[in-house]
Amino acid sequence: MHILVISPNYPLEELASFRKLCVSVKYLKSFADSNEIDVKEFSACIVDVQQTHGDGIDACHWLADQTLSLKVFIFNRLNSAFSHCVKHAAQLIGLAADTLPDNAHANYIIQAYNQVSTSMQSELANLGRNSLHQAISNGEFYPVYQPKYALHSKRCIGLEILGRWCPPQKEPISPALFIPMLDKLNLHKMYNQWLFKQVLMEVSALEKASPAIAFNLSVNHLQDIDTCQYIMNCLGYFGFPPEKLTVEVTEDTLMSGQENALVALSLLKDIGVQISLDDFGTGYSSLQQLISFQFDEIKLDQCFLRGVPGNKQNQIILETTITLAQKFDTKLILEGIETKEQEVFARRLGGQFGQGFYYSKPLDIKMLSTFLRSKNS
Repeated sequence: MHILVISPNYPLEELASFRKLCVSVKYLKSFADSNEIDVKEFSACIVDVQQTHGDGIDACHWLADQTLSLKVFIFNRLNSAFSHCVKHAAQLIGLAADTLPDNAHANYIIQAYNQVSTSMQSELANLGRNSLHQAISNGEFYPVYQPKYALHSKRCIGLEILGRWCPPQKEPISPALFIPMLDKLNLHKMYNQWLFKQVLMEVSALEKASPAIAFNLSVNHLQDIDTCQYIMNCLGYFGFPPEKLTVEVTEDTLMSGQENALVALSLLKDIGVQISLDDFGTGYSSLQQLISFQFDEIKLDQCFLRGVPGNKQNQIILETTITLAQKFDTKLILEGIETKEQEVFARRLGGQFGQGFYYSKPLDIKMLSTFLRSKNS
């Protein structure tokens, strides 16, 4: 969950409560500081409205110009009545607006967000298999690219592939909602094959040499005997070097006991594909698994970067994982770097690679082309 806060002086105790619940927060003192921010990447937005200036009201108009699907929460600790007035004004311009209580913002927003997610899940469930099949065939889905960075040189070293769905005449639907639905309706194979082929077609057409890419596959996808062959066929068709492809798998792949999945990973590794252990630290990984499979890369889950520096427990986990990766001679990607302070701290501890909103939001192919030219020129 990713929250945007627009407030000249947001309470520190509220920020701390979000961090305790592992909710990522992007904090802006004014919406005028919103350069290059895509509000569609956020789950919700908190807007502080103050009678002393119109910045909060202007922020609501700015949000409405960006998207009408974002849940907006209004608050003013000095005058709750004014917050209700702004809420009604925001609703008149089309925003899904609500007011916040004086405290416990994190719990209130998470509860409201879960209610919206449940409603959206019900709507998706009514679509059925044929509707989703048609959505894939009609090109309603598209890939976006999240850059990975070398922390010291500040150069882009690769891209993680993410999928997006924007139905016609509607707002984008979160992957957290449509990915489980694709699995449930047995459309994950069709979706992943389309996405992988589309990505190779797009990156192969870039002006400069194709960047390294990382593609997520679950244990269900790897169990399918066709998955490995399809990847190999696509790599050959587009002339994309296998060593520039990383397949990211989560820890449940190792724990599933599915031999086909492990065989598929071994076959891909044999042709030069890099294998990455994603969301490290959130599942059931063990040191023995790291030794036995010999992963090329480990990605530390973003929840361990939140509150760092300052959160002593996360700091210990971060420092220990960096040391562990160095001892295993394995590349470590730190996920969820969102501030300059986090990047500097990670570098000081010996971190070498990372990704997160501090460097870039996920980019579509047009934005990516411009981004690569500007960053690596």
